[in-house]
Amino acid sequence: MQQFMIIADHPVIINRSASYKNITLRIVLSNPSIRISVPMHASKATIEHFFISNLEQIEAMQAEVFATAEASAKQYVTGEMHHLFGELYPLKVEESSQPSGGHFDNGTIYLSVKKGASRDDRGIVMDKFLRETLKEKTLEVAARLEPKMGVHANKFTMRLMKTRWGSCNINKKTISINLLLVQMPLICLESVVAHELVHLLETNHNKRFYSLMDQYYPAWQEANELLKEFSHKVD
Repeated sequence: MQQFMIIADHPVIINRSASYKNITLRIVLSNPSIRISVPMHASKATIEHFFISNLEQIEAMQAEVFATAEASAKQYVTGEMHHLFGELYPLKVEESSQPSGGHFDNGTIYLSVKKGASRDDRGIVMDKFLRETLKEKTLEVAARLEPKMGVHANKFTMRLMKTRWGSCNINKKTISINLLLVQMPLICLESVVAHELVHLLETNHNKRFYSLMDQYYPAWQEANELLKEFSHKVD
């Protein structure tokens, strides 16, 4: 049995079946994109609690699915528009005998590729450019925040994550940043970096943690709203 619900402003399709033992969800490329499978007896309150408890994870999963789909549609050709820190910029692809690479200059993203480079080859060059750009900006943000907070991360890595914007290994003092943040407004990256650095002071998401966020990055709630908004727009 199938029904439609609005939960936390998200349209959701609920599939009920006596064969389902647990509540599970999946994200698909359609509207609505969220599908939840539940046991026949599951109450509305139970479904809503499950959804709201996993809202951050669900929205990150949506971002991953849509970004992957959009990326697969990109051709990486001159004139194509790409997001960079919340703004759309045109791409210019230039063939060269020099090593492939990318850079940003005067409102344009430039890719230098080998003559006859395939769509996948151009995509690899773009991915490298985005990773390098995100890491450079992440280190700049960390350099501003760490002295104020009295902490230091030993390493930052950029990777595509399905359920988190960032993660922190407390023992190794290493932080991972979601590659999708290179496409979102800079305030989002700043907030995520601050969030993970605060974990070096407070492991849990408790009252002290959010008090430290208020102290070191007061705009974190605004950033969270932007993360929700832009997670549906990124490429």
